[in-house]
Amino acid sequence: MSIFNLKEEPEHFPTLAEWHHGEWSYLNPGGSVQKRIEKMQSYLGDELISSTYIYKQKNALAGSASIVEHDMQSRD
Repeated sequence: MSIFNLKEEPEHFPTLAEWHHGEWSYLNPGGSVQKRIEKMQSYLGDELISSTYIYKQKNALAGSASIVEHDMQSRD
């Protein structure tokens, strides 16, 4: 089991974007995988908020978690 900041392994953007889009696209019908990648890239700063961490098991991507100020415009 290993946990990394996504900025350390940005090659996982496409896979994570596909996963997130497949799971949550119904909440954002105008979204796309590319828009998700762009949003994830905004989490690559040195700040804690916003940031994304990935979980790898046996060297394969297994999950992710993000720390964000708010994930819905209507609810801080």
